[in-house]
Amino acid sequence: MLFYAVVFIVLGVIFKLLLSEKILYPAIIITTILWAFAFGPWAILTFFELLLGVTIVESVKSNTDINSKNTESNKNTSPTRKDYLTPTSRRNIVAKESSSPIKDDNFDIDIKKLNVAYTKELNKNSW
Repeated sequence: MLFYAVVFIVLGVIFKLLLSEKILYPAIIITTILWAFAFGPWAILTFFELLLGVTIVESVKSNTDINSKNTESNKNTSPTRKDYLTPTSRRNIVAKESSSPIKDDNFDIDIKKLNVAYTKELNKNSW
């Protein structure tokens, strides 16, 4: 029985690749009816195996379409020099996040505040 499952899944793949949408589903139904004459109720399973083959091809095609669209969009959206942070914007971010004053020209930081914070931290951890 596993042999027939593989045969009809492969046949569904072949139908999808070779037949147009207009002829595809009638061909599946005709194949199912012909198989019903030979094996009776097993034709119901044959119908679903053929549909599984068609579904496999459709999912593979949709995944390759998505992947090709992603690679095309990645080619078109390569980062430019403007996309990166400039030194001025980095300094502004640091200035917003810290409490110590930062000068834009040469990154002078208030050393006294740093020393006070450092000594407080050392005093916490000392014996």
